[in-house]
Amino acid sequence: MKMKIIVILLLVVTIALAGCAEEDKKSNGANVTPTSDNNESVVEDGGSAATPEDYEPMDYPIRLKNYKAITANPLEINRTDTVTWINQQNEPKRFFTIKNEEGMWDDVTLGYMQKFTYQFNETGEYHTYIPPWSTMNVTIIVK
Repeated sequence: MKMKIIVILLLVVTIALAGCAEEDKKSNGANVTPTSDNNESVVEDGGSAATPEDYEPMDYPIRLKNYKAITANPLEINRTDTVTWINQQNEPKRFFTIKNEEGMWDDVTLGYMQKFTYQFNETGEYHTYIPPWSTMNVTIIVK
């Protein structure tokens, strides 16, 4: 009986470790699901558009903490800039699902310290939200 328990325990540990030992793979930047690696981020491309050659795109962070989106609201950015959502909610730790009204990406769920980055290549006004917390809604205006 003890031998069966030990074998089962070893199998469970082996399976758990096998899932953690997967090699990092670079994505092509489209439709990637966040992983539990705290340093990894997800980048999605919002289409292509012409930009001036001398313009260097900027990244605008949106920190998700204390059930608030910590950023300017509305957030004004330029075409080709990126916005990165970072889940910093640690007391208690929560998963947040980032949605957008325009359907620009599939819903993205972030665990603690996970990131999601999206590049905005089209001008317009975009509305993102994290239900059910209205204090985490952000309007992004792309010039």
